[in-house]
Amino acid sequence: MNFSYLPKIISRYWKQILSFEFTRIRLLDADSSVMLLTSLIVGICSGVGAVLFRNLIDWLQNLAYQDITGLMQEYYPLHLILIPAIGGAIVGPLVYYFAREAKGHGVPEVMESLELRGGKIRPRVVVVKSLASSICIASGGSVGREGPIAQIGSALGSIVGQLLKLSDDRVRTLGACGAAGGIARKILGRSVKIRGAMIQMGTETINRDRWSWSQREKNPFWGPDPNAASDWGKYLDGIRKLGSSVGAVIEIVASGIPAGLGAPIYGKLDADLSAAMMSINAVKGVEIGAGFGAATLSGEDNADEMRMRNGEVEF
Repeated sequence: MNFSYLPKIISRYWKQILSFEFTRIRLLDADSSVMLLTSLIVGICSGVGAVLFRNLIDWLQNLAYQDITGLMQEYYPLHLILIPAIGGAIVGPLVYYFAREAKGHGVPEVMESLELRGGKIRPRVVVVKSLASSICIASGGSVGREGPIAQIGSALGSIVGQLLKLSDDRVRTLGACGAAGGIARKILGRSVKIRGAMIQMGTETINRDRWSWSQREKNPFWGPDPNAASDWGKYLDGIRKLGSSVGAVIEIVASGIPAGLGAPIYGKLDADLSAAMMSINAVKGVEIGAGFGAATLSGEDNADEMRMRNGEVEF
């Protein structure tokens, strides 16, 4: 993979962070801010870890079944037995002597650490699990990538929580964030795109005719309307000088989501998303789709049931 573009992206965002006046905006309390920032770090680290893990598998697989196999041509087809056996001979002692919790599928071990050990996972698990699972998979072991990726991500989250000396509840949360960050792309696929933007601050709203996703990164409020973002700075300065505060509205747009996520009734995806959002202290309301505006729409405009007419489905 080509990572040559990463330094430019990191440099650009770092300059934005350094130039941003953090005193101008205060949307979350200190506790929520810490969890939001650490969750973001854990999610990024887990995603990068998942990519590196998959690249490691590919490299070891090429090493085992191209380079080493080329040296064993005279023993063909015994290499199909010898290579998995060599992989198993390496993985067994590696796990036994360095990190026994790295054995198994990965997900049960994550659940055990969250429930019985306050989410605490030893840092060495990241290295041992990465090596053991990649060697096992690359040599032909009958295991998948999802479990190890979840455990590696969870371990990274746990490490961040322990380094910051957070409570067990916070460490558990970061462990779950790490596992989710590692396997999200694997489960959802490459077509999923999730983007968000601030669309209202206090009484000041954007003009949707000027909506541009590219404008989000060019202002400190991540607003899609450049004119509104400029006005928000002055508006927020006025609120700050009065010694007061003001709320905001953020719109999240998810596209390419596969059909069928969530349970059909009580555990449906809308309910899970709403519960997750409402668990953030600063959030006081969640709208999905037309939201409260659906009350003003007729059945034909909103979600009337489907019917057959002239041999075709009509809404």
